[in-house]
Parts: sequence; structure tokens; C-alpha cells
Amino acid sequence: MKTDAIADSFIRLLKTNPYPKISVQMICDNAQISRNAFYYHFDNKEMLVQWICERDFMKQCFPYFKIKKGNISAESFFSYILENKEFYNTIYSIDSGQLLRRCLEKAYLVGLTDENISKYAHPVYGNRRKVHPKIFRRYGCAGIAAVVLFWIRHEMKIPIKEIAEDLALMLTESLRDVRDNHLF
Repeated sequence: MKTDAIADSFIRLLKTNPYPKISVQMICDNAQISRNAFYYHFDNKEMLVQWICERDFMKQCFPYFKIKKGNISAESFFSYILENKEFYNTIYSIDSGQLLRRCLEKAYLVGLTDENISKYAHPVYGNRRKVHPKIFRRYGCAGIAAVVLFWIRHEMKIPIKEIAEDLALMLTESLRDVRDNHLF
């Protein structure tokens, strides 16, 4: 698959070159593809980083959503990030995590569809206040990305099981309950 070859080329180049110095031409030369092939799949390097984050999320986290035992989806994704620490740290260091935050949020939006939300949500009946699913998606994606960035910023020292449990708790309990019963 050309997209994987392009991504692998970019990741290899990141090991020896700073992000700003890597050109699309360098990526193409390293992957032995034409510039047209790169631009057929990606508009720029940022779109490539976003695609890598999305690919990683869809392969390492999303398939485990259906398994409702423990925090396997989050643990799998945090484990993958740890295994690919060099890539994620490099992308984080470009601009203190802003590019990575944008890419992670967009990746999570792919998995957190209205259809997936409806599988887990309970319909609201009566006069209770309803939250629009698109607002919930944005909120959830921003929160997940923030936890991942926090973990990376703190050199991935928090054990994976612990950070996955914290994330699961924050995604499944009300903020009031977390604040009143789970802090400190």
C-alpha cells in the first residue's frame, strides 16, 4: 500500500532529520515514489502525520472497543505509542504537542462516530437536557488527546494500566463524580 510506504519513509527520515528539514521530495525519494503519488494521498506533511495517527488508532485501539473487559482499547493504544515513542516524541516536540493534538483529535473523530456513540449511549426521554452528539464527540476527542499529550509530556512514566484506567474513568463518569470522588 503506497500510504504505508510513504508513512514508513517519513518515520525513517524523522529518525535522522528534524521535522522542518524533511521535504516532500525527501519522503518521495526515500519511498521511491513520485511527488504526484505523495500528493495523490496527502496535501502536506501535516496530513501525513494525521494519517499516521489515524492509522495507529484504527489498528491499535479501535478494534478493541467491542471488548468491554477492562481498558484493553486504551491499554493497547498507549502500549503502541510507547513502542513507537521516538515518532510520537518527535512529533510532540515540534511545537509542544499542538500538531500532535490536532492529529489525535481528528483520528479519534474517525472512530467516535455517531453510530458508535449510539451503540453505547442510552436515549434521553422526557424533559432532560440533551447534549448534541457532535458536541460530545468533540469533547471526548479533545479529552482523550489531552490525556495522551499529558502522558507524552511526562515522558510516559505513568504506567499504562494506570493512565488507561484514569482515561476510562474520565470518559465514563461525570466530571462532578470524578472531581468529588476520584481526585487526590
